[in-house]
Amino acid sequence: MKRARGKLAGHAALASSFLAEDPGRCRWVETARERGQREEAALCEAPIEVGPVLRRILWTPLPGTVGTSATLTVAGSFAPLMRRVGLPPEPAPPR
Repeated sequence: MKRARGKLAGHAALASSFLAEDPGRCRWVETARERGQREEAALCEAPIEVGPVLRRILWTPLPGTVGTSATLTVAGSFAPLMRRVGLPPEPAPPR
């Protein structure tokens, strides 16, 4: 009973967190079915602005990280991408 109560308390905490209002996070439910298995649901969430997270877990500890994308620039500028992914603004070109 103690173990079941702990498991249920964990599920209740997750559900409460999932339902809490937080305009900085996006939440959704995913379903998945493994071959021959029953369908299961997973509660998922992610930050809307990923820049601070990427700065903390990727750019700062791993400064040599290389990122690629099919759409790196907007009107010839990397600024929109750099802002979104938490990198410092690109330096101004020399005059």
